[in-house]
Amino acid sequence: MAASVVDAFENELSCPICYEDFEEPKCLPNCAHNICQNCLERMAKRKRKVIECPVCRVVSVIPKGGVVAFPKNHLLVRLLETNSALKERKSMKHALENCKSKIENAKADLKETEDFFVTAKSQVEETKQKIKSLADQAVFMVRKQERQMFHEIDQRLRDNLNEGAFATHKMNTLKLCDSASSCVQATREELQNGRMSVKDSCEDLAQKLNNFSTALDTRMVWAKCEFKQSFEVSLTNSDSLEKFVSEKKSLIGELNITTSTPAAPKLLKYSRSGSLIQIIDNRCLHGTTQFSPFSVAVSRLNGHFAVLDVGGEMKYVHIFKENGEPLSKFCIKQGDPWDVALLKDIEVVVLDRESNRLLYFNLCGIVNSKKKSVTAPPREKVKFSSLSVDLNGYIIISSCPCFDETDTLPCILIYNPSGELVSLVGEGILVTPEKAVSLNGKYFVADSRKQSVIVFNKKGCVIRTISGLQLVIPSCIAVDYSKQLLLVSDSGNSSIQIYNQQGRKQCWFQTEHAPIGVAFTKDCENMLICFSF
Repeated sequence: MAASVVDAFENELSCPICYEDFEEPKCLPNCAHNICQNCLERMAKRKRKVIECPVCRVVSVIPKGGVVAFPKNHLLVRLLETNSALKERKSMKHALENCKSKIENAKADLKETEDFFVTAKSQVEETKQKIKSLADQAVFMVRKQERQMFHEIDQRLRDNLNEGAFATHKMNTLKLCDSASSCVQATREELQNGRMSVKDSCEDLAQKLNNFSTALDTRMVWAKCEFKQSFEVSLTNSDSLEKFVSEKKSLIGELNITTSTPAAPKLLKYSRSGSLIQIIDNRCLHGTTQFSPFSVAVSRLNGHFAVLDVGGEMKYVHIFKENGEPLSKFCIKQGDPWDVALLKDIEVVVLDRESNRLLYFNLCGIVNSKKKSVTAPPREKVKFSSLSVDLNGYIIISSCPCFDETDTLPCILIYNPSGELVSLVGEGILVTPEKAVSLNGKYFVADSRKQSVIVFNKKGCVIRTISGLQLVIPSCIAVDYSKQLLLVSDSGNSSIQIYNQQGRKQCWFQTEHAPIGVAFTKDCENMLICFSF
């Protein structure tokens, strides 16, 4: 009975002037027609004493308190509050407006960034013309300096304003805006034609619009970080050249190029859908001027994560809490660290490629001298390059040739928790094993040159190969043990891809830069990604 009443009053639930669902329905006393308060206020501005009903033309006197004093139709309010279809339409309208706002903001941000490039290039051209004008008068004595300065200023422009990256960003943003605009238009047409009665359809479209909004937000964050840098260029100390022109004594001045480059984010936290959640860079680390994460490992017990920092001459390991707050930091004073792992929340393991061994530290960087170090088998020509630790404490190390190495054996070495080598997998099959993990008794190995993830059983036999057009250079791999999923970073096409253990792709998203190290957070709902800039 209640549903039939709502259906009967469906046409009475929107204002006859603006055709929007009632927010504050007011009842005109002389004709009992309902008008929304906003429309009544606009009508009252034209005729301050009376309101002529737009439905029946009956005149009602405006009360002393204004249109707010007209009686409120509480029946309509209750119908609006209980009508689930109207609630869905309201949610859809909000999603539409939100997505439309994000589209406009993204386009405005893109235009602002493009104008910034034009202004910067204009400054460069003006300065080059002044340099050339002065250099022409100096003839032979300044030609060499002129060429050097041209090269310097062009190089600085390329170093600070990457036009290629901006062109790619512009193309991707416009495509995303076009897709979002098409979705907005299609949804608006569905609403106008009254075809939005199915709840699942409403929820799917609202989710799709919200996904577009989130994707546009992420792109705007990247654009502000990558392109909106301060860039000024001018010619200073030109008095020397002017004096040279008049007195033929001194040469051309020096360029004054000032740039303000923000710290580039290189460790980012993403959701599974590709939404940027958190940026961790040197601004989060007091006293650290350079922060270049190369690999990351997460504790499955408390969510702490360790990051191997290879940015400067000295290599560091940073320990962070689950929320990204710095916990500790220590220097690796020996060897050539290439990877990091966490054991039982209290032990940090660092892979030393130089000496083919593992180094064990506590969270403060104190070496565990009693720990038996994992070392390479003496007869094999292996070169440690990456490591991971499975749920049972077994250590999986990849041996991968690097640079001009020709005698390194590509393979995977599996050590038990006591540090003893139990098996060697992939000999004669693998080419460039970047990272290997274990899941349900199988070994999954990302091989960059083979453009695939190769799956071995415990005996070392290949049982499956995960590959496809979208796998170009798989550089790292991580495991979600709760959902039995594999996280693969692809530095060849700058993407993150998630597969099930049978090799079927579950989802993927594009990144602005090439991802290298990856790890799932403790709850496996988000991921930490190191980027190569």
